[in-house]
Amino acid sequence: MANSVPGYSCRSEQVKLAAAIAHNFEAKEFLVAEVGTGVGKTLAYLVPAVLWAVTEKERVVISTKTKALQQQIAEKDIPIIVQSLGKDFKFAEAKGRDNYLCWRKYINIISGRRKLDLTEQEFIQAILAWAEQTATGDRNELKIDGRLLRSWGIVAADRYTCWKEMCPYTEKCFRIKMLKRLESADIIITNHALMLSDLMLPFKILPEYRHLIIDEAHTFDKESFDKLSCRFHRDVFVEYLGQLYTRTPYEKGYLSMLSGK
Repeated sequence: MANSVPGYSCRSEQVKLAAAIAHNFEAKEFLVAEVGTGVGKTLAYLVPAVLWAVTEKERVVISTKTKALQQQIAEKDIPIIVQSLGKDFKFAEAKGRDNYLCWRKYINIISGRRKLDLTEQEFIQAILAWAEQTATGDRNELKIDGRLLRSWGIVAADRYTCWKEMCPYTEKCFRIKMLKRLESADIIITNHALMLSDLMLPFKILPEYRHLIIDEAHTFDKESFDKLSCRFHRDVFVEYLGQLYTRTPYEKGYLSMLSGK
């Protein structure tokens, strides 16, 4: 590890935590652990998680409270593990649908089928090159002004307008590509919100797994209550009704599609 991390020094607490996690993988037991700031808990659980996934061929899911930590693990910590351990393994991030570009929405816009305000026009101009080149469609790749990024919703995938298997762009769908990456991943990095929501879905986002590491678990009980509770709002009801009927000449509701009109 010292050869991969500049300034790294061995910490006894970090080593003990890694050993305890490795033991619990082997013993198939639960572990609740708390360590101080600066111990390096992320690397402490990544090392045994990767070694277990590679050696035992069993997927490990890591869930974080924030997307920021999820991103840090994927972009900073995983490369350190790859360099340090020299192990060949696959990892993937599991994110919510709205993090990905929807091809159907995007094509409708650049084809002139939707009117845009000035800010939205600027936003589309700013993402044109990226949209044609990106391999993931993940909004996290965008390096544009925050003012423009607020218009992301006009091209973001969402469950209300998704045509699923009826979409003409299924083969290019970035969300479907993400799901395929998850299926082949040894390590999956997600966040509490998605992981908890997935428990309620009839069609799972996360593939089958037996080993779960919950980082930043001190607020997990509250997040569990929030996500696993049922809320119903008038706006949601109106949105569902809107899916049944034609809203614009280019966005047909389900009833119109079934009747062929």
